[in-house]
Amino acid sequence: MNQGEPFGCYRVELSAELLSFVERTFVETRAPAEREAARAEALAELRHAELVLEPSGAVVSRANGVEFLRVVVDRAELARDEFSFEKAPGVRVSVRRQDAKTLVALHPGKPLLTFRLT
Repeated sequence: MNQGEPFGCYRVELSAELLSFVERTFVETRAPAEREAARAEALAELRHAELVLEPSGAVVSRANGVEFLRVVVDRAELARDEFSFEKAPGVRVSVRRQDAKTLVALHPGKPLLTFRLT
């Protein structure tokens, strides 16, 4: 399905599965008095979550202008229908191109994350 250059900025889609994961992981684990603030913070971060594929081969995960991850993947790998990278020691993220404007990321322990080109 290789559909040309994949480079650009992709925004995460807020799926029901992702919102449920946020509730279980970041909200329900907090004291009741802290839950509303935790929910607001997590949702604000999600609304601005981006995955950027740079022509240099850099894969950048960021939100609200804060860079959480920067790894370099061979540029030829980024142009393939699937590529992967190590987020942390032993934690591998796989990314599949669904179409020319959509990436789906499989991150261990999280729901599938869909990103759309902006």
